[in-house]
Amino acid sequence: MANYWTSSGTYDSIFTYIKGNIADVRNDLVFMVSGEKVPARIQQYAATANELHTKDQIYSAMVVYGLLTYEDGKVFIPNKELMEKFDELLLSNQNLGYVYRLAKESARMLQATLHGDTDTM
Repeated sequence: MANYWTSSGTYDSIFTYIKGNIADVRNDLVFMVSGEKVPARIQQYAATANELHTKDQIYSAMVVYGLLTYEDGKVFIPNKELMEKFDELLLSNQNLGYVYRLAKESARMLQATLHGDTDTM
């Protein structure tokens, strides 16, 4: 059975906003996928806005929809299923620029290490 949060229309909509604001959000996503909490100013009105432009507006909507948790002025990914989806986004979206390239290169180096391929490493 698919996880509700990661297969809902809300999830798809939020990632559309993330992709549209890569410069402000991508570094934070890397930290959050690694388990870190990121400072944010949650804005209640942002969840009902038609367009989200700032990372705080995006994070606010994501908190309302259950995609992030907010605590003590910071946001973070609340569970394993969502962590995997965020990780998948980082590995599959070329629009993430250097984050995408770094993730791909890290995966390539891991495979080379596991296979003892010292030339690649």
